[in-house]
Amino acid sequence: WLVAESQSLLGDCLARKGAFADAEPLLVNAFPTISTWSPPARQRRVSTLERIVNIREHDWTLHSDFAWILADTTDLGQRSLERATSLARQAVENDPENPAALRALGSVFFRAGEWDRASEVMAKAIELQKDQRLPHEHLFLAMAQWQQGKQEEAGQSYKTALAQMKGRRSPDLGRYRQEAAKLLGITQPKAKPKPVAKPDKSP
Repeated sequence: WLVAESQSLLGDCLARKGAFADAEPLLVNAFPTISTWSPPARQRRVSTLERIVNIREHDWTLHSDFAWILADTTDLGQRSLERATSLARQAVENDPENPAALRALGSVFFRAGEWDRASEVMAKAIELQKDQRLPHEHLFLAMAQWQQGKQEEAGQSYKTALAQMKGRRSPDLGRYRQEAAKLLGITQPKAKPKPVAKPDKSP
């Protein structure tokens, strides 16, 4: 949390100086902690990213990143699905084969409750990256398929995601896994308690 807050504060300073190119990655990386920001800070930082998007109107990676932020923040009061959909659509329309843009659009569609579109777009993102580990895409695909009534396919996508998560640590992935497990009615195993070391009774 302290690292993210430091990044966001530095991003604020750089933005005030007009160094938007340097401010943008700091603010994007800090957005997972949005729920800890004060209301003025949230409004200021969202406005800053909006300004950067308008300046860099053909930076489709930035469009995808910002769309993801607006659609997926855990602070529901800060979600803006209409704006997120517009940004993600623009990114995909200008680069239809870009997996990152498709992933963002698929995530936005899912958050907007458009299960069919979410499933279709996420499946395409996966198809374009056949040889890569894509737990995020598979988790969202699983949730979209479940909402479509495709329980068997959803279970398979969930299992694929778990297999691909091995060795990877990410707060977001953990959150998506919990969300998917809850939706699919899957009970996650509880972590085993660490053994208590016995006192050394040697003389």
